[in-house]
Amino acid sequence: MLIKTIEFDLLNLGCGNMILPGCVNIDLLKPKNLENLMVVKTNFQFIQAEALEFLQSTYLIKKFKKIFAFFFLEHLSPADVSFLPFLLNQSLELGGEFIAIVPDFDCIVNEYLNGLSLQAVSWDLLSDERTTWHYTLWNKAEVKRIFLSDGFELIEYRKGVAGRNTAAIFRLKKVSEIGTPMDLIREFLSVAEETLF
Repeated sequence: MLIKTIEFDLLNLGCGNMILPGCVNIDLLKPKNLENLMVVKTNFQFIQAEALEFLQSTYLIKKFKKIFAFFFLEHLSPADVSFLPFLLNQSLELGGEFIAIVPDFDCIVNEYLNGLSLQAVSWDLLSDERTTWHYTLWNKAEVKRIFLSDGFELIEYRKGVAGRNTAAIFRLKKVSEIGTPMDLIREFLSVAEETLF
């Protein structure tokens, strides 16, 4: 994928139909209401591409001040999630923020234990159909485990947002750079050379 121009310093990952003004809005599927929004094209940029592929192809040419992901992370596979902190670190400027809203697994369990069905709470964890496309579970401990060793600091984790008892918002701040895969390989070879020779 070749992105020629990126107009904004804000990125909305997995936008779906929620197009944010002043952002690059990216999703796998074209939003249904995109045609209606073309009249305000100066207020947003929509790129039809897979979100993680977009980050992989642009982090060398563009650093964002903020990256948003609202009800998107739960749709990523565990393999994609393991690569996400590196991509976000490379795509954010130092001091930049990643802001996400996710279904909070602890809240879902509490609601279920209080008598609500899984579908009423969020989605059916036991479904084999995968029609909801939710592949990963999120809570505060999981956010810390995944992100805090990769140059991020947790600024906020708050439950009960977006009009849902089962949703949580978290904000991460990029506090340090992490090396590219080539940097890590060079560092490994340097240490190996010093150790062996």
